[in-house]
Amino acid sequence: MDRFLFKLKVPFPSADELVEISRRTTRFDEPELSVVLSGEELIERLDEWRPDVITLDLSMPGMGGLRTLDHVMSSRP
Repeated sequence: MDRFLFKLKVPFPSADELVEISRRTTRFDEPELSVVLSGEELIERLDEWRPDVITLDLSMPGMGGLRTLDHVMSSRP
């Protein structure tokens, strides 16, 4: 393995675990969780969903996470 390349594994909680974490750490009893499978899908739904938090995968299908983040930040400064 090249000394500058490595794999980073980050466990991501299931939707049920996210709901429980949200209940314990916020004032919301029933947080809304939405899942998209691509950056394009997120961009299409931004106005409808108006999310408070967005989690992106850098290598998601279609438009990658960084490009999606750039689009989100430029459309919602």
